Amino acid sequence: MLQDVSATKGGTSIAKWINVETGEPLPPWVNIPRPKLQEHKDVPVIVLAQQSLKWVFGRRTEGIRNADDSQRIGQGADALEKYVRLLKEDGAELAFVAMIFTGGLWNLRSAMSDTPWTS
Repeated sequence: MLQDVSATKGGTSIAKWINVETGEPLPPWVNIPRPKLQEHKDVPVIVLAQQSLKWVFGRRTEGIRNADDSQRIGQGADALEKYVRLLKEDGAELAFVAMIFTGGLWNLRSAMSDTPWTS
């Protein structure tokens, strides 16, 4: 049996769920996904998330500038790793994160390809 449980908050990009520097959860995380994940610890939990890197690089409008922007590509990969790690620590067995990119996708994918949490 499958059960669909919503744990959403509109307009909440990764940097609004977690502190992207430390990986610590922010109040929206503590109040919404954490309780949902923990109340279902007795069954396998698969998270389907649609996320954004807005606010990860400072202002909302800042992002990965181009395919050579290795600093921000690394920041984006680090933020995604912390987000997924927290999902798993709070009870997700598996997490799929969909994102929309306007540039640097292949480099972000490359920066993430050697990390164990993407396998």
